[in-house]
Amino acid sequence: MSTFSTLYERAETRKEGPETLKACLPPVASRDALRSLSSGKVLGHMTKGIFQSGFVWKVIENKWPDFEDTFHNFDPKTLVSLPDEDWDSFCQNPKIVRNAIKILAVRENAEFILELEQSEQKTIAEFIDDWPVSELIDLWAYFKKYGSRLGGMTGQYLLRRLGKDSFMLSRDVVTSLQELGCDIKDNPTSKRDHKVIQACLNEIHESTQLPYTHISKVLGFASGENYPVDTIVKETIRFETT
Repeated sequence: MSTFSTLYERAETRKEGPETLKACLPPVASRDALRSLSSGKVLGHMTKGIFQSGFVWKVIENKWPDFEDTFHNFDPKTLVSLPDEDWDSFCQNPKIVRNAIKILAVRENAEFILELEQSEQKTIAEFIDDWPVSELIDLWAYFKKYGSRLGGMTGQYLLRRLGKDSFMLSRDVVTSLQELGCDIKDNPTSKRDHKVIQACLNEIHESTQLPYTHISKVLGFASGENYPVDTIVKETIRFETT
């Protein structure tokens, strides 16, 4: 059974040294940066993740200005006030991806955000920032239950894009966790597996004081295909502050 320090050293070797490994680690947003995000920005990231799921990411990126224009820059209050006729027209709009289920998820998540902000008396960004990373799996479950199409990797990618200190359960991360002795399935989707993973990552965080985001990336770099550093740096999801 390996230790995290062993996996860290392996990740350094695979990424050609300590400095290049650090270059592959995405930044974590400051609390002020995360909390300052508008609700429209958060809804936009939700939407981008939903549309990119199962689709070519570059296509969505190229069309993104049209998405922002079509959905009024994702302002939740504006979107929930639109009549059904407008949403029907969105489903016929050739400038965006015409997937009716995902388009209607934009409206459902706008409603979700407004209801959350009303009940919690804080913005969605503040709500996410206030959620302890030591209980992150419960935030995943919350998004899956109350949001629309925000379960699985979509919710995990969302937090990474927002800059929330978080972890992701890629195949390589799971492989490294199993090597550390975590008794989890290859596709850990159950509550039981998630609790085991959370406990393992909490222990690593307490002993290393590394951000969960970096722990997660190191675990991923220690297993699976060893992608070139330049490719990783170019494709790393980095949070936006505007």
